[in-house]
Amino acid sequence: MRVFTAIPLTDSARKEIVGLQRELSASKTHMKLVEEENLHITLNFFGEKDDEEVRRVAHVLEGIHDRAFDTVLDRVGAFPSEEHIRVLWVGCSSENIKKIHDFIQVNTGLPKEECIPHATIARVKDKPDQAMSKVLAKKVSIPLHVSRVLLMKSILTPEGPKYEEVHSIELR
Repeated sequence: MRVFTAIPLTDSARKEIVGLQRELSASKTHMKLVEEENLHITLNFFGEKDDEEVRRVAHVLEGIHDRAFDTVLDRVGAFPSEEHIRVLWVGCSSENIKKIHDFIQVNTGLPKEECIPHATIARVKDKPDQAMSKVLAKKVSIPLHVSRVLLMKSILTPEGPKYEEVHSIELR
């Protein structure tokens, strides 16, 4: 199964992100907005894993003993770059989230990769227009309470991905 680790969004953070997505509706840029129920902060992507590998990742998550914390989603960004946008996201530079990401990365043997905590809000299909550039330049401040880390399964369908929780841990 295709798996990744994530941090769920609070209802209030999700609502604010959906509001930002509504602003994108003024854009003529061809894009696919991420469905509200699929919004999350991405931590680590594992790709295809068998059941035993998934159990090992779940076991690693049990080793996270961090306390719950508050952070702020404070920027809008793009992958691979703002000049060549394929993914539009809202993110933060939380050291607490980076610490969790790095713990999972090291203890599961994932290759070292920079952590950019983010929630993908749209997948962009062509060159962004002025309306999209306006959203990209927008200053945001979306409070987020982080109290869980999830291991998620991604099921690819013709209508888009469907996500299911495989395992979760509560931050103390």
